[in-house]
Amino acid sequence: MNLRFFDMVLPVVYSDHNPLLIKCNNGPLQLKPNASRLFRYEAVWSGKQECKDIIDSSWSHQGGQSSSFGWFKEGIRRCREKLEFWARSNAREARKELKVNLQKLPSLQNVNKGDLNGRITDIQYQVDALLAEEEIKWRQRSKQMWLKCGDKNTTYFHKCASLRKQRNTIRSILNDRGEMSTTQDEIGNTFQLFYQHLFSSSHPTGIEEVIQDLETMVSSDMNDQLQRSCTDEEVKRALFEMDPMSSPGPDGFSADFYQDN
Repeated sequence: MNLRFFDMVLPVVYSDHNPLLIKCNNGPLQLKPNASRLFRYEAVWSGKQECKDIIDSSWSHQGGQSSSFGWFKEGIRRCREKLEFWARSNAREARKELKVNLQKLPSLQNVNKGDLNGRITDIQYQVDALLAEEEIKWRQRSKQMWLKCGDKNTTYFHKCASLRKQRNTIRSILNDRGEMSTTQDEIGNTFQLFYQHLFSSSHPTGIEEVIQDLETMVSSDMNDQLQRSCTDEEVKRALFEMDPMSSPGPDGFSADFYQDN
């Protein structure tokens, strides 16, 4: 086994000790599959004023919709497009700011004679805020809601998210003809055809004769209750009872987006 080790002394952030980072690499890196990145609303965006301004502008510049549902869909579409564009730039700036601050800290700490305490404290605060955002990002991906956020559990969340991604990754699957599907398109088509067949009717006959002697379990009152329309208050209550970092819907927005906006 060919092990290679890398070590690095990291700057002091909120401690009187320098942390030591040790990495080991026991083989070549595996390239990720070339797949387009899906839009996902990040929980950490809720604390940024730029995000709130984008959402406000997306909902205020709408018109020409004949129904409230059409108005809602248009607002969601605008939000997704604008947030996706903003997020790419914001992520790059955050990574750049963190890198610059981590490079500044050891230099300032080495020459500090007391006159740089204020500046060092400011940079440490900025680094801590950026690391807290990173922790929230990985906590959202890990789905580990039981562990308290804010205790520097980023590594644990990252490992959980990586393991979850590995479990959820389907690299091959047998189709109904016994053939192995390996590409993303083939795998997607195999799932689609399976569920299309599963939920399609075979048009059986004589169903009424089979069920005529079965005891009715759903009363008329129960049926009316099931078929009635949901009220706005019921929808709001159900939404706010959801975990903010639960898995998003097909549009990429989690419950956190609706709860905060």
